[in-house]
Amino acid sequence: MTRLFRRWGVVDRLREWSMPNPQIHLFDWESGNTIGKHVWEEEVLQELNGDFVTLHYGDLLTVLKELAVEVGVTVRSDTEVATISTKPSPRPSVTLSTGEVIPCDVIVGADGFSGQCRKSLYGQVEQPVPTWRGLYSGWVLEEQAKQCEEVMKMTEDGSILMWLGDKKWVVAFAVKSKRKGYYLAVQVFLPMEEDEKPEIGWTDNISMESIMRLVGDCEPRLKQLIKFADFSALVPMHHRDPLAQWVDPNGRMVVVGDAAHPIYPSSMQSTGMCVCDAGALSQLFHHLHHVKEIEPLLRGFEDVRQKRVTYMAQKEWDQLYMCMMSKGEEQTARNEEFHRKLAAGLNAFDDEVPDGNAALNQWESVKESFGYDAEDEANEWWQSWGSLLERATFKNITPGLKVPIEHAHHEESD
Repeated sequence: MTRLFRRWGVVDRLREWSMPNPQIHLFDWESGNTIGKHVWEEEVLQELNGDFVTLHYGDLLTVLKELAVEVGVTVRSDTEVATISTKPSPRPSVTLSTGEVIPCDVIVGADGFSGQCRKSLYGQVEQPVPTWRGLYSGWVLEEQAKQCEEVMKMTEDGSILMWLGDKKWVVAFAVKSKRKGYYLAVQVFLPMEEDEKPEIGWTDNISMESIMRLVGDCEPRLKQLIKFADFSALVPMHHRDPLAQWVDPNGRMVVVGDAAHPIYPSSMQSTGMCVCDAGALSQLFHHLHHVKEIEPLLRGFEDVRQKRVTYMAQKEWDQLYMCMMSKGEEQTARNEEFHRKLAAGLNAFDDEVPDGNAALNQWESVKESFGYDAEDEANEWWQSWGSLLERATFKNITPGLKVPIEHAHHEESD
């Protein structure tokens, strides 16, 4: 993601409000003992022309909105899309809640998993499957965070802290936000109680008593951090079926981001997956010359991105379940593996290469996630299929310009 931001010229704006993340510390939920560590080798990230940073989501949206407005995008605030029409004749359009009708050539549906674009493609009432896990999203403002001295000290360089327990997982890190100033983000993943209904979406009906009951026995640093946190939302997590088709049958609408491939909230790769959608789609549309190319380019985008996001989404769910294992043999085996890697100087989340050293292990693991380039993948698709597309598109197109000639004047020269 940061590779694309660098190309788009927005890295300096983001750097002002982001914090580099050098490493992840893993702790046992109850004892607080270190069970693992994951260090991002700077040389590896530089080779891949990427970074690992933390950033307030609202600040990211602000920067992207500013960039869009600068290049001519019109943003309509405080209004919703009432209806959409993908019929190419006379033109596709969206109707806003204000009654305004906006005609267009193509609709890009980035309206999330509950938006109209996904609903129209799904073709039926979607039935998400509850996981009976919930995310409590909160923060500790700087003044209160100062009382969590050890946590503050460990996160001041941008490090991420994780506590792993019995079906429980906490992620904490420092954020330098334009909106809230400096604070500690606290993401608490907990099992949902049996009498709780896992409603879809966000809720601000947060009970601190309920949170502490679910947290249970935990080490002092973690308990203090959670007690100081102001929790703004509870998000029950659901599995949603992947869309088989991202492009509307009329070929004039495509879904991107969470509308195409929703994943659980606050997952490590969710924002990057959305940004890569934008990179791939824009790269393909650089080649657009005629309205007849819209549909094949949209289907090319689907071809470029669908397999990748399916793979990354599965990796994210695997990590969630790995970090929220129930106490038992599997959890014991996981922790022993983390301890073994820590003692051997290996990173907790790296896949090991046979007879490989630590640097090679990280290179193979990081390259898989951070070495991917959505724009390069789009360019490869164009090189394979672009010339065929253009020949097919323009084969039966005749110029639309007609010049009536009423009479001709001819002069003879000497």
